[in-house]
Amino acid sequence: MKTRILLGIFIGAGFTVSAQLVEDSIEMLPGYTNESYYSLSNDEQLNVVNTDWDIAFDLGGFGSSIRTNEHIGTEVYVYTNGTDWSTVDTTGMQWNSMHNSETRWSFGSFDQSINGSNPFDIGWGVYNPVTHAISGDSIHIVKLSSGDYKKVMIESLTSGVYTFKHADLNGSNEVSASITKSDYTDKNFVYYSIVNDLTIDREPANDSWDIVFTKYSALLPQGANYGVTGILANKGVHVREANGVSPATAVYTDYAVDSVINVIGWDWKSFNMTSFSYDIAPDLSYFVEDQTGNIWHLLFTKFEGGSTGKVVFAKEQISSASIDDLKDLTAFGMYPNPANEQTTVVFNSTAESVQISIVDLSGKQVFQKELTEKGLVTCLISTSDYRAGSYFVQLITASGITTKKLIIQ
Repeated sequence: MKTRILLGIFIGAGFTVSAQLVEDSIEMLPGYTNESYYSLSNDEQLNVVNTDWDIAFDLGGFGSSIRTNEHIGTEVYVYTNGTDWSTVDTTGMQWNSMHNSETRWSFGSFDQSINGSNPFDIGWGVYNPVTHAISGDSIHIVKLSSGDYKKVMIESLTSGVYTFKHADLNGSNEVSASITKSDYTDKNFVYYSIVNDLTIDREPANDSWDIVFTKYSALLPQGANYGVTGILANKGVHVREANGVSPATAVYTDYAVDSVINVIGWDWKSFNMTSFSYDIAPDLSYFVEDQTGNIWHLLFTKFEGGSTGKVVFAKEQISSASIDDLKDLTAFGMYPNPANEQTTVVFNSTAESVQISIVDLSGKQVFQKELTEKGLVTCLISTSDYRAGSYFVQLITASGITTKKLIIQ
């Protein structure tokens, strides 16, 4: 449920934007059985059960990551007693559990056994730079949430097709399966149930959400992995953490962007052993640049824990990639984007003046120019001296500001 709770003005980074602080909430249901995919611009996109799969396959063009459903307690181990599928015997095996990375989508539990001496080893297999295929070279033992054990081998990833097999440890109930990436062109991962031999398409389109509220495994300060409930960012979404400062006075450009997916994570809350409820960190908020270039200020206000899985938060859009609300700009684009040596900014303006500004991810202004032309205006900008990465191109007029992302290669 959304509630508008404050009409305010954000001032900082050299611009002023009218905005509303809006309260919203999601519910992962009792025991966190579901996870919520959320768009800052368009609210919750999908609230879906998170207990019906065991492993997930990366669908990115060059992706090969395979993740495990640690939410339900699925565990994965490298079989250390050889590579003969027909004679798997776990007697004397080294049982070192592997975990999904909590900082990168591209590094799952099946990828953790990388051989550092081989630059083409990706964990579960080895990449061939000539054929661009990955051949599986290891067997994994998977402990399912039921407590049953399965042997699993990812046999290959060739021409966008994963092939794999699984069976009981003694070889019975063997199943061979395959997953074709091109069948899921708009998703980050596709999911598979070993229990039911079922491929599950359960994510919303990857360009429709910014953050996901979920339960996952995190490495705690004590050095052990533990199941936590928190928020992970989608690919292409950048987050800045404003820690130790009141959200009312936090300024976006004072904080550097962090490329990891768990900048928000789980530690914005803590369990109070006296009240048996969760406390929310008072001087902690986040600035989130969504996939379209809008910038949001996000802060959490309540967490109800496993009884409901409810999270209450407030969001405020402080910069817009849209020009719909600007009376003196009717068009804004750039080409080429991504850029190498140069890019051309194009806009249609009735403003007396337009300030063009380019800001890097640290908040540093690397380009600024003021133009007083009206009509269809073009501005050629050399980018040859800029480091590769993401930048914000801002047009500032008397009626406001609009921002678009520029990628420099």
